[in-house]
Amino acid sequence: MCERQGKEQLETKKLEAFLRSIELSSINKAACEQGYTQSGLSYTLNTLEDELGIRLLKRSYAGISLTPEGRAVYPFIERIVQDEKELMNRIELIKNNLSESVRIGTYSSLVIGWLSDIVDKFKKKFPNISIEIVTGFTTLKESMLHEIVDIAVCEKHIIGNGYKWSKLNFMDEICVAVNCALPIVKQSAVSFAELKPYHVYFPAINEKSTVVLAMKKAGIQYDDMTNLYTDDGSLALLMVGKTPSVSFVSKQHEAECPQNVRLLPLNPKLNREIGIAVNEWKQNEKPIREFYKFMKNYIAV
Repeated sequence: MCERQGKEQLETKKLEAFLRSIELSSINKAACEQGYTQSGLSYTLNTLEDELGIRLLKRSYAGISLTPEGRAVYPFIERIVQDEKELMNRIELIKNNLSESVRIGTYSSLVIGWLSDIVDKFKKKFPNISIEIVTGFTTLKESMLHEIVDIAVCEKHIIGNGYKWSKLNFMDEICVAVNCALPIVKQSAVSFAELKPYHVYFPAINEKSTVVLAMKKAGIQYDDMTNLYTDDGSLALLMVGKTPSVSFVSKQHEAECPQNVRLLPLNPKLNREIGIAVNEWKQNEKPIREFYKFMKNYIAV
């Protein structure tokens, strides 16, 4: 038989009273602030110590302070109180079909290109909804799975099945970044095969990328190649700007090209098909639903 069964769960109100008493270094001040009498709060704190089986407070005419045992458990009590506040807030949001924010996972190139403009316009229409953006396509699937993001703006294969993915009327063109010292910079377009004589900084981080799949289909391999294990096209542009070389980046990066780098279209053209994926259990939360609808209207299908 467990004699302490009724004392296993602590009342959060007692913990809050304890924390506030320490913050103010005074039981009297904390009692006035929280609507207790001084004797009532003293009784509450004594009860808390009895339930825990340790002394938390040193009491003196100068006020109160933590005992060594109190200092040891103080951070855990803070965490319990904070966790309950977050839990109750989350429950309230679920009950009222609300969300505090919209968290978007996407490629850095899309943020540079047009997503930032969409977010700006959305914020003007819905100023009370906060927006968080997480970039990096290699982590998008995991971010959706673990609910780090609510919406992913990406290619369908990046996140896989299990999500509502809707195609946008937008094709993200993949271009060749060419150092201006190379003769091919004068061409209007360039094929995969025409890049063979040059050093290629290759975006190898995603084996299912549009570039990798297109090269496999064309049977193209490069002998003089450095793999770039990054999903940041800005780094590829920097590398091409420093050496006579080429790389593959989204056309959305065009505005940040170094002066000695030019973006050329591929021949034939190569596009990434972009859409919006939503965590299905969150798709009915009002802010997420509003952002999804706003984006679909902005880039009409």
